[in-house]
Amino acid sequence: MRIETIKASNTQNTIKITRNNIEEWISIEFNFFINETNIFELPEWAKCQDESFIGDVQAKFIPNDSGNIEDRTVQTGVIIKFVDYNILHISTSFPDTYKGIIGYESTPTEDRGIIINGIRIHCLIPGTSEEFATMLSIARNHEGGLIASKTLDSSYKNIFNFSTVPLCNEEYEITKNQFAHSLEEFLNIIKGKFIGSWIYLVINGNKYTTILKEGSISYREVKARINNKNKLCRVINFTLEEV
Repeated sequence: MRIETIKASNTQNTIKITRNNIEEWISIEFNFFINETNIFELPEWAKCQDESFIGDVQAKFIPNDSGNIEDRTVQTGVIIKFVDYNILHISTSFPDTYKGIIGYESTPTEDRGIIINGIRIHCLIPGTSEEFATMLSIARNHEGGLIASKTLDSSYKNIFNFSTVPLCNEEYEITKNQFAHSLEEFLNIIKGKFIGSWIYLVINGNKYTTILKEGSISYREVKARINNKNKLCRVINFTLEEV
């Protein structure tokens, strides 16, 4: 658990930030008068997973002239907005004192576990890795033969082979507070948003820029008992190659 109080960059208002490290969940508490947009720069450990995120808004009940609480209108209260992962805007169209708590998934800490495209993966079976040499300078001579530099132009890249635990169409708890992604979620993570997109891999703090090796995804169907029900699941094998 980590707790910190942050002051706005443009007002005297403050927020209280709490991080649950086990669930990688952030909660932000606020209680102050709002008449302009309050801008908070969040610390690195409290960054939001989504680049642009609109939080839940608070409803405010306004009694009409009669004073009868049953005869009232409803106004939208606080507007919560994240920009560039760690800039938090708190504003309102109706100046007043507002109090509330918002919560969101944080960016995983990079010093432990396996992270793919910014999402921690709890459902990978430890795989194998190997190195391969790549030549950065290759040219042809006047006879058309290839000449590869054997000096400082060579480097070693990594190939990572991974397998998952059995995956089905729902999340389930593997161990305490560790959940397997659904099959669809997991495929979206490793395939990226478009063909040929980069896959950013972090293994216990070591960062790699990789691509999914073409034709490397394979499936194996297995039966597993999940949440006290027998499920037909898939084990996915895939290879990431450093670039």
